Amino acid sequence: LDVPLAESFTGLANQLLGSGQHPQARAMAEKAVALTPKSSAALKVFETLVRHNPKDPEGLANLGLAQSHTGRNKVRHTSRDLDGLANFAPSGQLELCSMTRGLELEAVDSFRAAIALHPRFINAYVALGKHLQSIHHTSEAIEVFEEAQKLDPDSIEIRHGLMQAISDTCDWPRKERIMPRYLLDVQDE
Repeated sequence: LDVPLAESFTGLANQLLGSGQHPQARAMAEKAVALTPKSSAALKVFETLVRHNPKDPEGLANLGLAQSHTGRNKVRHTSRDLDGLANFAPSGQLELCSMTRGLELEAVDSFRAAIALHPRFINAYVALGKHLQSIHHTSEAIEVFEEAQKLDPDSIEIRHGLMQAISDTCDWPRKERIMPRYLLDVQDE
């Protein structure tokens, strides 16, 4: 049920794009991505929207999310695995891995562009941090979550992201510094 509905939203987004109704097209593409996050058709809509308005931070963040999800959909390998695949993967799969790594990096660029245009866009920081963590760039994810925390020190979502990233690195002294506040957040939920 979700896939046909998402395809309908994407089709409508493309029609709206064609008639120059960009905000409405973005809304339809966002609905499509909410139903099927790995939709390559929605990715194309966001790419077109950003080409038409490259200074829209929300459009860039949406593009980053679509690139992130679509990139993870292409193959089962993480970026940590991609370097070692060169010796073992058939050429077609290696191309696919390259494309996946490209989308992963394009997503990072899109999130960073959104932040550059709107430096207080907390959702872009959170999405970038989560994406960096998902592609095993944990140190960078920690830096992004720490930057976001300076902008919104009370955000539970930011603290959770930071705590997860720090846990991945086994940086116990840093984890111990933020653990008391994190535990308070968990108790409040």
